[in-house]
Amino acid sequence: MIDGVDISSVGLHDLRSRLAVIAQIPTLFSCSLRSNLDPWGCHGDAQVWQALERCHLKERVSLLPGQLLYPLHYGGAGLSSSERRLLCVCRALLKGCVVLVVEDPVPPVDIHTERLLQSIIHTHFSHCTGLYLTQNPENVTHTDRVLVLDGGRVAEFDCASALLQRGALFSQLISETHRHQDTEEE
Repeated sequence: MIDGVDISSVGLHDLRSRLAVIAQIPTLFSCSLRSNLDPWGCHGDAQVWQALERCHLKERVSLLPGQLLYPLHYGGAGLSSSERRLLCVCRALLKGCVVLVVEDPVPPVDIHTERLLQSIIHTHFSHCTGLYLTQNPENVTHTDRVLVLDGGRVAEFDCASALLQRGALFSQLISETHRHQDTEEE
């Protein structure tokens, strides 16, 4: 059930048209940058450039030979992992999804890009139902509900503030994340 809808009763085409995934490993195909962002050609160039601007990629793409027609090779060779991840966010923006699934990146991208990604999601996907699959509890403190798994089993489920007040596993994970970030900065 997502937003009160049993997704097993929804046709696969309808489900896919309303769902976008920002996957652990960004998926880009061997075709133009534009075709990667708008595979069905539903949007004009102005909309594609606007989405790129919202994802802080307009300047970078404007420097590529051919710009929107820049040929990508499978996996996005020639682009950084951060740029590939943000292109997937751009694709989701153009898709106009109502459900957004966000996975932690593998390998982890820089903290600046992850903060930028979170900012884009909060700003431009606020109308969506977001499902976050993360090992970083900081990424879900803004959400309506947090489901914490421990050993593959549900350990906690509530809003982030309630879980933090209880001082249980979610609170411990937040504290560990802060300690880890503090030692990285030293």
